[in-house]
Amino acid sequence: MASTAHLEKIEPSSPGNARTSQAETGPSPDARARGIAAAAAAAARAARKAAGIPSLRTAINTFCEYCIVDTRAAGLGSPAAQIRACEARDCPLRRVRPGAGKGS
Repeated sequence: MASTAHLEKIEPSSPGNARTSQAETGPSPDARARGIAAAAAAAARAARKAAGIPSLRTAINTFCEYCIVDTRAAGLGSPAAQIRACEARDCPLRRVRPGAGKGS
């Protein structure tokens, strides 16, 4: 049998031990909370998708397409270009519509 007397004893629970792995201590409370929040958000997205409910971004994009896009007019550009060029100042979605900057 090989002698192990030359190996130092490592205490995994000692606070000053730099060799303690994250697996032994577990994730930090902040990391754990972020993981729980991410899992909850993913579950909510999956539930909305299963129920056929669009996301808020999809609803905004669809509304803008319904309101502004004219597929019959030639020369107005793509639907995305038409939405970016929208000049409706009284639109409640102006600041969040596709292609809008923060100062729009």
